[in-house]
Amino acid sequence: MIMTQRIPVSGNHTMTSRQRKNNKVVPLDPKICERHLELEPLCCSSSCLIRCGCTAIAIFEYIYVLATLTAIILRFHSAFYRLWPPLKISYKSVATHTILLYIMLAYDLVIVMIATGLLRALLTFDKQIVRMHLCFDYFALAFNVITLVLFLPALFLPNSEGRNFANILLTVCFLTQIPLQIWAITVLRSCLEFFVLVHVLVELAER
Repeated sequence: MIMTQRIPVSGNHTMTSRQRKNNKVVPLDPKICERHLELEPLCCSSSCLIRCGCTAIAIFEYIYVLATLTAIILRFHSAFYRLWPPLKISYKSVATHTILLYIMLAYDLVIVMIATGLLRALLTFDKQIVRMHLCFDYFALAFNVITLVLFLPALFLPNSEGRNFANILLTVCFLTQIPLQIWAITVLRSCLEFFVLVHVLVELAER
């Protein structure tokens, strides 16, 4: 005879250990450290620090979008709003071509979506959105490094058309965004760990 342990649940119902196994209920014990419950009173203060950091990340991302959009508009204005000028196989032609502006516009659109999602995640404790933003930050770090390497030499070429205010503004945006992305990665890692802890504590309270 197979003996089962009956576990009381809400609503005056019972659930056997076999039923819990069949329903693939994942045990929470391996996820819980010994000091998690002792650290529960610190959740409020930790939440304040993390929320401030994540909110600052979103604000910096919105500022980045505004600055790059300003530079893109200036670039189009200086090119007399030609949407697709001739593309030659040379560094000067590639660095000053509008194809890079279209890439930046698409990148800015993604940033707006990601930053808005992060603000929503702070209200709903959605760890999936935070994890998505963290993965995007690694891509954003690589993107800004590549674009900086592409734009920076154009500013120092003799008699270069790329030495204008729009390209200087873009270069400053890429240059300042690199340390900000590294900082954002560290903050979002802490935020993700905190959200995981909160979810564990909530699941424990519902047992």
